[in-house]
Amino acid sequence: MTPFATRFRRGDRLLGALVRMPNENLVELAGLVGLDYLVIDTEHGPGDQLALTHHVVAAQANGIAVIVRVGRPDEVLRVLDLGVHGILAPHVSSVDQARAYLDAVHYPPLGRRGFAAYTRAGNYGLRTATEHLDASRESLLITMIEDPDGLAAAGDIAGLDGVDGLMLGPADLACELGAVGRPDDPRIAAAGQAVRDRARAAGIVPVSIVGAPEAAERAFAAGDTAVMFNVQLLLGQLFTRLAASGPEPAEAAPEPLVLLPGMLGDATVWEGVATELGRVAEPRFDRIDLDASIPGMADSVLAVAPERFALAGHSLGAIVALEIVRRAPERVTRLALVNASGRGPSDDQQAAWSTLLEHLDSDGFDGVAADLARATLPPTRRADPALVAAGERMARAVGPDGLRRQLRAQQARTSYLDDVAAIDVPVLIVSGALDEVCPPARQDELLAHCPRARLVTLDDAGHMAPLERPAEVAAALRRWLAE
Repeated sequence: MTPFATRFRRGDRLLGALVRMPNENLVELAGLVGLDYLVIDTEHGPGDQLALTHHVVAAQANGIAVIVRVGRPDEVLRVLDLGVHGILAPHVSSVDQARAYLDAVHYPPLGRRGFAAYTRAGNYGLRTATEHLDASRESLLITMIEDPDGLAAAGDIAGLDGVDGLMLGPADLACELGAVGRPDDPRIAAAGQAVRDRARAAGIVPVSIVGAPEAAERAFAAGDTAVMFNVQLLLGQLFTRLAASGPEPAEAAPEPLVLLPGMLGDATVWEGVATELGRVAEPRFDRIDLDASIPGMADSVLAVAPERFALAGHSLGAIVALEIVRRAPERVTRLALVNASGRGPSDDQQAAWSTLLEHLDSDGFDGVAADLARATLPPTRRADPALVAAGERMARAVGPDGLRRQLRAQQARTSYLDDVAAIDVPVLIVSGALDEVCPPARQDELLAHCPRARLVTLDDAGHMAPLERPAEVAAALRRWLAE
């Protein structure tokens, strides 16, 4: 029988499945129905070595190859010692990270894997050391591209000696791009094609993960030669259909809710709120750090938003939300403005933003990001390690170029106070009583200009109200969504 690694590397059409432990029965079933390989996921599932051993034994007893998705390079040695066929390496964003996995997968001279022939991979010492070394060359390494940095480096990663496959991680990339819940976002499709092209140009295997048989056919037709099903997703879809077959009518689909962060923010600022909303809305996170003007940000959001949607913006995201309503009022069903101002920039703000740009150039991004992570919190919370760390983490996700774009957009923004009077959908204004960045007077001003607005003031919240008090913000949004 042709070894699995040979079939994989020469580009045979291979169909597999991604499973999470504990699932020995699914492992056996995958072999019985004739799938070519399994990917056992220990990154997003239990990584217990003894349980993994049982899964590997079950797979190999049923004639199916095993690849393991690990969480880190230091997990690779123990996994390969079980005799699996390869490693799926997540979050590879650079050549250096790819080399770390290469070192872990391969023995010298290609890598630095610790040598032992008495493991399960070496038939417990029944193979000679030379036979074990020869067999180890069949170990596959597939690297996952899951962020923009990885996309930029994909060609170099694919060209490394010892990398056998390249795969897009669409879920993590969607999170990076603010496109969670939008599998049809054109940026995800473009990234998938780019990864496929880089793999084929380097002469290695393009790999993909799908959630339906027809999607597998499309992936093969596009040029992927190793395709795996997301078993957890398919089971969820199956159970959903089974549940819907009962006598109770299906609930109405929740309303799409587009959530926009503030300056130096990302989806993190809304995650606690979205969790609290339950099933009353379908949250969709978007980014506002890719354009250097408020109209450009609004156009980018509208380009990927549903045809009709509820819209909530925090701080700078609220200004973008107002621009979206100005441009496409027919698409917005309701509007929430959190820690917001409808005014144009003041002279003091212009001076402060100019100073920030100077600091970026002279002092570097990290110091500016750390200062802003504290300055946007009320004085009583500036020593809160979790809130400060969340602010710094979001700032790193936006990066210095994103901050420069946002500052330029702030400097050129206009007043929206005259526009809000014409808004004819339910409007919620959320104010933080401790907000020193955008004081409650600014929200009172919005309320005075907008006859459809309702104001909720959170007594124990500052400028980062969704991060500081997610349950209270979510409660206000639930009432607003019911209007």
